[in-house]
Amino acid sequence: MFAAHAKTILKHISLLPMVRQEVIVVAEKHIEAGIKKYDGKIDSHIQRLLSNAQMSYVPYRFSDGRILLVLPNNSGAFLYSNEQTLFEKLSLE
Repeated sequence: MFAAHAKTILKHISLLPMVRQEVIVVAEKHIEAGIKKYDGKIDSHIQRLLSNAQMSYVPYRFSDGRILLVLPNNSGAFLYSNEQTLFEKLSLE
């Protein structure tokens, strides 16, 4: 009885959409591979906003809308789920 119930619960859980984290810390060793894999392009608009706020990140926009902010010397990065989340977290609006 328990096994059948557990199987039903697991079936329903697998149908739930994956919840994407708003901000993920990215280790140095994954930065370049991620930029290549997700077709990251430097976002000049966000770059200007960051420069005006005296933040020295390099922003990459991925083809799926996520934003990667790379620290100086590629020492680490923060991956934001989208531009709105980035603006909310960094108060760039």
